Amino acid sequence: REIELIYVRKGSLKMQVTNHAFTANAGDLVICDTGEIHYSNSYSKGTVMDFIIFDTSLIGSHYQNRAFAKPVLTADELRDSGLDTLLFDLEKTLDKELDERSEYYQEIVRANLRNFWYRLLRVMPIDENPGLMKNRRITMLGDFQNLLSFMEEHSSENITLEEAANMMHFSP
Repeated sequence: REIELIYVRKGSLKMQVTNHAFTANAGDLVICDTGEIHYSNSYSKGTVMDFIIFDTSLIGSHYQNRAFAKPVLTADELRDSGLDTLLFDLEKTLDKELDERSEYYQEIVRANLRNFWYRLLRVMPIDENPGLMKNRRITMLGDFQNLLSFMEEHSSENITLEEAANMMHFSP
């Protein structure tokens, strides 16, 4: 039950988040909500990304997966919504507070994460057919569990990328 925010600071990378395949470019923010399987492959060695990973309990005890229509906000969308500035402020605050660990740092971190998350929810389009997405996610999680079980059972064997990708219904 965690959320991963990936900010592409420099370069670009191919990504897949559940059933959405796309290229994330410099300035884009990728949102991997809880239960979403994601994969990335950098185009260049110069790609730089910032990661913020947090437990959903930090943004509220009644957290619910929102079934976003897409898992990425482009650099333009971030800028137009004003979230770019909030994201930079969040990163600076997290770095400072987690480094210094002064009194009430946990509350400050939690408050800043909540502020950013709920402002993000205002601009993120919601999937009009969340049942379909939920079914795909359940299927993918089941495939992933099967792959992990297969790997555990056959750990002494040479398991190829092609075999693993085939079990997940992915291309290598």
